Amino acid sequence: MTTTLAQKQSSTWYPPAGQWSALLHDIKIDADQVRLIFKIPQQAHLTQDHMAGKTFKREQYKFLVNDLEAWLGRERLRDLCVGTTLTFENLKKLNGEAAMIEIELKERGQLEKFRNIRSIRPCKNEGSAPTAGIDLKSLSWKWN
Repeated sequence: MTTTLAQKQSSTWYPPAGQWSALLHDIKIDADQVRLIFKIPQQAHLTQDHMAGKTFKREQYKFLVNDLEAWLGRERLRDLCVGTTLTFENLKKLNGEAAMIEIELKERGQLEKFRNIRSIRPCKNEGSAPTAGIDLKSLSWKWN
């Protein structure tokens, strides 16, 4: 069975560029990486639901912490920590959380441009501003 370009473009994994409200649909965790998978429900000019994911390699955990802080605020991020350790068990509690994600298209020599989640932010009517109380530089992972 072959897949045509039209079929690929309408695939749920090919959302258009732009800012979209989304829900955290799943979190995949293994020894080397964490992948946040968002579901973008039908809205505005979207005729179907879409999916988008962002992967953080183990050595890039600071990028994940930065995205979580931008999305959830520092206080909520602190609530997910045990001391100064962000555990995967607590990270999984975020399933179903609303976010505003920005999708950008990147040229990587492929037939279809790579869909990159450029930013994860709170929905306009949700989220809290970052507050004092946790030193993000001291935050660590508990990789099990």
